[in-house]
Amino acid sequence: MMFGRALASDMAGIYREDMTPLLENEWVFMLEDMLWSAHVASVKQRRLVRGTTIVDASGLSLSILRYLPSYKPWLVVMNEFYPDLVRAVLVINAPSIFVEIWRFLSVLLAPVTREKVRIFGSDFEASLREYGVDPETLPAYLGGQYQGSRLSALLAIPHGTGRGVNLTFGGQ
Repeated sequence: MMFGRALASDMAGIYREDMTPLLENEWVFMLEDMLWSAHVASVKQRRLVRGTTIVDASGLSLSILRYLPSYKPWLVVMNEFYPDLVRAVLVINAPSIFVEIWRFLSVLLAPVTREKVRIFGSDFEASLREYGVDPETLPAYLGGQYQGSRLSALLAIPHGTGRGVNLTFGGQ
């Protein structure tokens, strides 16, 4: 399982400091980690194991659309290089405005990927169980028992952070 927090990035700071390549690298790293974890589980279980991604969308607003150009390369990578990696993408705590945001973002996904996405509000426990996710295994901030989550709250990117730094793949 892979967890994501929709608002855990200071997108304004990332744009201001021209650090979007760093996020693209992080996205590929997470997908590769999920790929190799699924591979190990598949070999061990002698069956194809695919991951489930859970995205916490609490607090999401239409303002995220201004960063759409940053999300497009991530979605292209996911569609072209990891199409069968994910069994389901479950968006939880989705505010009603997310449905509008989804209309814009979903066109960037391949149909086979788009069909894997399910959107739930704050009452998501029964829905997660339908996808084989035990709500107790969720991080504590989502009402589960898992205490080891390293997903932190939003940290602001300081001004000048990206100055003179090569953040491309293999950069410094």
